[in-house]
Amino acid sequence: MLDKLDCHVKRLGIFLITAALIAGMASCAPVKYHLIMGTNPVGGGNATDLTNASPYSAGTVVSIKAVATAGYWFANWTAPAGTFANADAAQTNFTMPAQNAAVTANFASFAGGSGTEGEPYQIADWYQLDGVRNYLDSYFVLVNDLDSSTAGYTELASPTANDGKGWQPIGTYGHIDDNPFTGTFDGQEYEIRDLFIHRPDEESVGLFGWVMPGVIKDIGMVNVTVTGNLQVGGLVGNNFGTVSSSYSSGDVSGIA
Repeated sequence: MLDKLDCHVKRLGIFLITAALIAGMASCAPVKYHLIMGTNPVGGGNATDLTNASPYSAGTVVSIKAVATAGYWFANWTAPAGTFANADAAQTNFTMPAQNAAVTANFASFAGGSGTEGEPYQIADWYQLDGVRNYLDSYFVLVNDLDSSTAGYTELASPTANDGKGWQPIGTYGHIDDNPFTGTFDGQEYEIRDLFIHRPDEESVGLFGWVMPGVIKDIGMVNVTVTGNLQVGGLVGNNFGTVSSSYSSGDVSGIA
């Protein structure tokens, strides 16, 4: 009788040890975390997890993409935790932290309008002026003066912007990436002041790099500092469009 009881005890012990081992192995499984995609503002565009395998282990590199809706453009990515390969690129990689991650695609917009001739996009700061490059064939109006005190100047048009290169001209000219401004920009007799550009190795340099066959009118450029190589100007570097009732003053240098 004791031998049978001892045998049962041994079997029970083996069972409990096996169960503990199985539980231990289960507890060693990697913890996974959810990736939650969002946008700011809502309606400005959409944010997509291209890898599409959430939940993820900490350290997993996830491919993400943002696409703006009409009248908006992608600004950057933000997240309370985790890291981006490039937070300023619409399509990039995100490395998961050891927690659930809320990733937000931030979009910017114009001050108003829909980009048509009857309802042109309204430009009120340097961020919105920079957004023109995303809608090169649309209609725009400047609704106030822009200068070194206007929002976005430090990041986009100052001597420290873009690693010391200053403003990136709107409308590009090149053998592969020809992308001129073809829309209409009406300055409404306002001025853009303090523009800085230092791109001595580039051509088609100015507030607008290449205009063809766009229209620019009623705008003043004051106190500009622009350096380029070929086709350099304060307002337009390479113009095959129409510029009227406009002026530029400051320092402009280049080969031609």
